[in-house]
Amino acid sequence: MNIKEQDGFTLIEVVVALGVLAFGILGMIVMQYSGTKGNMTADTITTAAMLASDQIEQIFRLDYDDAIITDTSGGNVTVALAGLDDTDSPAADYSTTTTVAGGTYNLYVNTAENYPMPDTKTIRVIVSRLERGTIRNVTYNYIKAKRIEN
Repeated sequence: MNIKEQDGFTLIEVVVALGVLAFGILGMIVMQYSGTKGNMTADTITTAAMLASDQIEQIFRLDYDDAIITDTSGGNVTVALAGLDDTDSPAADYSTTTTVAGGTYNLYVNTAENYPMPDTKTIRVIVSRLERGTIRNVTYNYIKAKRIEN
């Protein structure tokens, strides 16, 4: 029997096939990691949105003059509008921290009175969380009108 007539794989073919297989498996691992990371991010955004919605539901049950939605800037609309983005406890009109299964969230409520028109309040709810070393925010804006009594 002649050596040229033998069937089978050479060592080089086997090494190349193993390299292609390893590269494909590595690609699947990276894809799984990216998908898991994306799901975790989506979960934290959903939780933050739920916390903001819950806070807005509570705010809508409050009286127009309640302390939680009182502007601490002294009624100056220009200052109040600048203060709508306050995300630290002393500067925000109201703040609280909530810990849920996904982590710790800081909730800030800022109010601008008589904006966009008299007898209304623009209320901005910001839910902040630390995600992989970066602060991420979910922000909702609402307008609450003063009820006119007869």
